[in-house]
Amino acid sequence: MEMAHQIMVIDDDPGIREVLTLFLQKFGYVPLVFDNAVSALECLATRCPSLILLDLMMEPMNGLQFLEELEKRYDRNERIPVLILSAYGLPEEDRDRHQDWISGVLKKPILPSDLRREIETRI
Repeated sequence: MEMAHQIMVIDDDPGIREVLTLFLQKFGYVPLVFDNAVSALECLATRCPSLILLDLMMEPMNGLQFLEELEKRYDRNERIPVLILSAYGLPEEDRDRHQDWISGVLKKPILPSDLRREIETRI
């Protein structure tokens, strides 16, 4: 039997975490859910999700700082696709700087059909 893909969710908003968890479970994925990027990075030492859904505006480490840590710890061959979730989008210079990791940007609020399509095209 094939194992379900694990999708990491990193968002400080409890409502968004809950909705994303429900969507992912409905789509047949196993959510790994974190309310901050620091604990998500710690988890990556032992788990390798198929995809990361990443909020940008968080404390104590924001989404761009999380990407910078990924770039320090992993080479491009170990890359995990990252979908940015943001109400504001992502400035072009940030997208260019992290292009090896960012595989797409989804603007909040996110439609379930868009989320599913974006995940399925990346894993």
